[in-house]
Amino acid sequence: MFLHRPIPAGKKELTSMWGFPDELKSWSWTGHEGEKMQVHVYTRSQLVKLELNGNGKIAGVGNGNPTDLTSLQQPRKSPWQGRCLAIVQPSGEAGKIVLTAKAEGLQECSLEIVAE
Repeated sequence: MFLHRPIPAGKKELTSMWGFPDELKSWSWTGHEGEKMQVHVYTRSQLVKLELNGNGKIAGVGNGNPTDLTSLQQPRKSPWQGRCLAIVQPSGEAGKIVLTAKAEGLQECSLEIVAE
């Protein structure tokens, strides 16, 4: 599970077919409190379940599949090309937010986000 580094307002990340997005396993960026952040989950499983504990909420989920019309608000998603995306939004209160991804046949993975 990875978080995408914040992109400055008015800027856009360009990634070639051979490149990788600017993602890290954990983060703490002062000045980005309360902002939505992209969380990417990479897996071969057919379904990924996302759980969130702490001062935040899952604002949306996705997988990049242009033909997937399932809900973007449910805490689970079928990966497309091994990828899922979770957007986590802090509640505005300082504290820890723990996002956990679970998939059948794979070890669960958790990511701790510190909201300041």
